[in-house]
Amino acid sequence: MEPVFVDKAVMPTEEMLKNTLGGSYRVLTSLKERSDEYGDITYEWKMYSKKSGWTQLVKQKKRTLFYILPRENYFEVSFVFGDRAVEALEASELADNLKKELREARKYMEGRGISISLQADSNLKDVLLLLKAKVEI
Repeated sequence: MEPVFVDKAVMPTEEMLKNTLGGSYRVLTSLKERSDEYGDITYEWKMYSKKSGWTQLVKQKKRTLFYILPRENYFEVSFVFGDRAVEALEASELADNLKKELREARKYMEGRGISISLQADSNLKDVLLLLKAKVEI
């Protein structure tokens, strides 16, 4: 779970991302293609701290949909949901372990957060359900 891009002076490039993620880069590409189906999607790199490293924000206009956190040979996707979205996700086809994680997540003013590691397509279905909820609710 260690960040890989920690040099504030060096914003990650697509080539750096591809080399770091290895085989999971294909999963990231697929996620981005599916995200783009929701319209005006932008990708913005931010460095919050050396501890977290560079993070890519996925936005629709000014609204942040989710965060991409690159790691060695995989990446994490993090979402934050308000109460209405959490209720809708409880009734969805989201995997039971993710429903439990979301339910038990600490509640902050902006909502409850959930992170999913992606190395293969196996979790992509759940990430796409989370994305749909974020966009539609």
